[in-house]
Amino acid sequence: MQLRVIDTIEEFKAIESAWEALWKQSSSTVFQAYSINIEAYLQLLYQNTLQLILLEEKKSLKAIFPCYIDANKTLRFINDDHFDFCGPIISEGAVSNKLFKLFAKFIQENKKVTQVHFKNLFNTEISSLLNYHFKKRKSLFSEVQHCLIDDFKEWGQLTSSEKSELKRIKNKFSEATTIKLTAFPKKGLESLMSLMVKQGLRKQNFYNKSFIHWMESIFKKGLMEVWRFEQDGQLLSLSCHLVTKDSRIVWIDFYDPKPYANIAHYICFLENLEEKPISLGRGTYSYKMNNFNAMPVDLYSFYYSKSSLAFFISEIKRACKSYIKSLIN
Repeated sequence: MQLRVIDTIEEFKAIESAWEALWKQSSSTVFQAYSINIEAYLQLLYQNTLQLILLEEKKSLKAIFPCYIDANKTLRFINDDHFDFCGPIISEGAVSNKLFKLFAKFIQENKKVTQVHFKNLFNTEISSLLNYHFKKRKSLFSEVQHCLIDDFKEWGQLTSSEKSELKRIKNKFSEATTIKLTAFPKKGLESLMSLMVKQGLRKQNFYNKSFIHWMESIFKKGLMEVWRFEQDGQLLSLSCHLVTKDSRIVWIDFYDPKPYANIAHYICFLENLEEKPISLGRGTYSYKMNNFNAMPVDLYSFYYSKSSLAFFISEIKRACKSYIKSLIN
C-alpha cells in the first residue's frame, strides 16, 4: 500500500471523480462528500495548508483523509468545527491495520505536523484503530454526542405526558406552515441570526458572511435542504438539513427566540419526513432529548502530540474542562 499527499487546489480539483467513486463505496456521511469539502476549504480554510492524504493499493484508491494543517501545525479534518460527523473516507472492506499503521508512520515522519486532533469521529472501528496505531502521547475520548430518532410520526416511543406536551405546542402554532425552499433564504438567515445573537443564543462571529456564502454554495449543489416555518406572514424558523439518498441530518437551525417556535417546527417537518432514522445533529440539548425521546450516540475525539509537554498540557486542559462541565450539569 502506498501513501501520497495532495496539497494544491489544482490536485484537489483533479481527484473529484475518484473521490466521489470512493465515497459511494464507503460508509461515510454527507460531510465526507467531495463538494462540501472542497467548498469548505476554498471559502473557509484557504489560508491553511491543504493536506489530503490518499492511500492506494495496486493503483486503486482505498482511502482519503480529508485534512488540513492549521496555524499550530495540527492536522485536522476539513471544517471540523461545523461538520457533525468527521472521519476518513475508506472503501468498504478496506479498513485495516495495514492502512492505519501506514497513516501513523506518515504522521510521525511528517515535519509539517506536530499534533493530530480529529474531532467528531462517528465510526468506532476507525477511532479504535487510530488509538491503537499511535502508541504514545495519544488519547481517545468522547466530549459530545449526537441525537438519533426513529419513526417519529406515530409518537409511539413517547409517554402520555410527552405526547400531551407536543400536542399543546403543535396547537399553539396550528396556523403555521412549513415548506422546503427552492431558493436560498440569505436575508431570512441573516435576520434570524441577528435575533439569536441579541438573545445570546449564537456568537456573533460563529456564522459569519463567509459561512453563509458557503452554505449557499452547498444548497445550490443540492447537498442541503432548507425548511421555512412561518405563521401569519412572520418568519419563525429556518432549518438546514444535509441529505443523501438514504440519510438526513438536521444540521443547523436559525430561529426566532419566541417560546416553542423551533420545537413546533421540528414537530411539523418530522411528521412529514420519510427517512429512518434521522439524526438531529450534535448536542444532547434538552429540547431534543425531552421532546423527541432521542437516543444519544457518542462521537469521539482523537488527539496525538509529538511533544510530551504539549500532550500533558492538553490533557490537563481537557480534565479541567470536563470538571467544569460536570459542575454546570
